[in-house]
Amino acid sequence: MGAIYDEKDIALMVDILNLALPYFGLIFIGFACGKAKGLPEQGLAWMNFFLLYVSLPALLFGIMSKTPFAELNNPPFLVATTLGTASAFVLALVAGRLVGRLSFRESDAGGPCRQLW
Repeated sequence: MGAIYDEKDIALMVDILNLALPYFGLIFIGFACGKAKGLPEQGLAWMNFFLLYVSLPALLFGIMSKTPFAELNNPPFLVATTLGTASAFVLALVAGRLVGRLSFRESDAGGPCRQLW
């Protein structure tokens, strides 16, 4: 019986994991540190700042700097990711208004998350 996956499929999966694991690894490190020490959310403000404003932008810049421009200049991908992001924002906004009964100002992308957790 032949192999289910060929080498091209495996190489593609390794490329995807090489992009995703560092990003989610940083998020997991922050989560694990918070749980290990049992700190309240207010005590982890410095880690949130570090992860969101220092580590993740540096990680994304490193990944983007290694990617050839021809791969970045992909209009169907840009349109799909832009529409996906806008759809997620609108869905969060509507959920905040309807489920969380928040005002329009409160029902930004963070509003529903604050209400549901």
